[in-house]
Formats: sequence, structure tokens, C-alpha cells
Amino acid sequence: MEPSAPIVRRTQKDMRAFRHLAFCYYCGRPFANRRERTDDHVPPRAVFKVEDRENAPIVLDAHSTCNGERSVDDEIAGELLKLLHGVPLGPRSHLRSTTFEHDGGATSGLHGIDLRRIIARWVRASHSALYLEFLPATVKSELWEPLPAGRPTPTGFECEPIPHRQVEHAMHLQQHIRLGRVDELYASNARYRYACTWQDADSRSICLFALTVYGFEIMGEGARPDAPSRGCCGWYEHPRPKRATLGTTLIVPSPNFRPLHPFG
Repeated sequence: MEPSAPIVRRTQKDMRAFRHLAFCYYCGRPFANRRERTDDHVPPRAVFKVEDRENAPIVLDAHSTCNGERSVDDEIAGELLKLLHGVPLGPRSHLRSTTFEHDGGATSGLHGIDLRRIIARWVRASHSALYLEFLPATVKSELWEPLPAGRPTPTGFECEPIPHRQVEHAMHLQQHIRLGRVDELYASNARYRYACTWQDADSRSICLFALTVYGFEIMGEGARPDAPSRGCCGWYEHPRPKRATLGTTLIVPSPNFRPLHPFG
């Protein structure tokens, strides 16, 4: 295996490294003038408690038109994390709570949210912040949200099964995090954490990533016996940046009581 580049870490002290990039992290196009630039907080300020908003947030430049396209997503993300902070949904919330009655009892859940799309944007922003380059939205990728999902059926509520590859990815990332073989990003009082490692195979480069905000995966704990709690992780295919950390094949035997949680 070829030697890996130095591990990349963005911590509280060096969050200015990606301010200001020459491109919009949404579309990749350069800025024609200063008026086109807007500051975009990723994740949005609304997901954080007041005391965490100003301490080393991720702020990237974006075109005003690109930034405006995701304003509703920002509001939805803020409402979801407010639930984690114990703030109830207001009457004008974009989220809707529903209880599904069935033979086995009742299942409560939220609808009106495309969490996968919201988190995918955070992943692209994290890539730009770590490697100072654009990550297109069109890259081949897969993302698994931290909350159980499913749909009502005539006889009850059917949860989406956890694919085996999700378990493999989560455990692989957990190993690399323990070994320190990941590139990491800490922001907003370290309430946002992103970690990734790279694999080269068959002339392709794959980035395996995981992220968490306030440990938001705990929102799914105990929801249903057939829907175990899981962390947020995934992968995308993209040429490996020069400074990116190449993963290792070394395996360290250790007890693993939370195989679906990359951060342990």
C-alpha cells in the first residue's frame, strides 16, 4: 500500500483555512464579484444552541442564488435538532408528527423531511472545508441517515431494513477512527464532527465518511425493537485529494457493542 499523506484535521484553531475559497461550494463556479458571495453556515446556525453558534462554525462562500435554494432545508434541520434540545415543534413548523396505530401498538414519527438531501449537503461542505476543493452533487454515493425510516402498511408499520453494507461501513470507519487513520473536522464547539478515510481499489477512490451533530443518532434509540439505533455514515466516489488520508488494512481486535455507530 502506498504511503498516506499527512492526516488532515480542521479544529477550533484553524477553521479559517477554508475562508475564502475561490468557488461556490454548491455549484463549483467562481464568483464574478463580491456581491455574488454570501456566507453559508454548514450545518445551519439554527441547529446549534446559542452558546455553540459562534465558536468556530463552518462558514463557506456560496452564490446568493445557490444559497437561497436550500433555505427551507435549513429551517427543517433547525426544527429537527430543536427536538433533540427539548424544544417542541411550533404551529408553523415544516415537520409533522404522526402516530400510526397498528396491531402491535402505535408508532410515532415525523414526515415532511428529506434528511438524506440535507445531510448530503453537509458532506459536500465538509469535503470542501477539509480539502479546499469542490465536490459535485453528481458523484456516485450512498448515505444512511441516523434515524429509522419506514412507511405505514395496512397491518402496521414497516421499518426499512438495515443493509449489510451499512454495517460494514460503520464498523470499518469505527476501526479507522480508533486507529487515528481519518481526516476530521470539528466545528461549533465540536458539536459537529465529521470523519472520513479513503480507499483505492480498481483505479477508483472511495471516501467513507461519518458525521454527527450533538450525537443526533440518539433520537432513534428505543424507537422500535426492529429498528436499532444507528449512526450517520456513507460513501462517495471521487478522485482522492492529495492531502487525504488513505485507509489501512490493519484490523485491531476490540469489543464492539455498537457496530452501527462509527464514533463508538
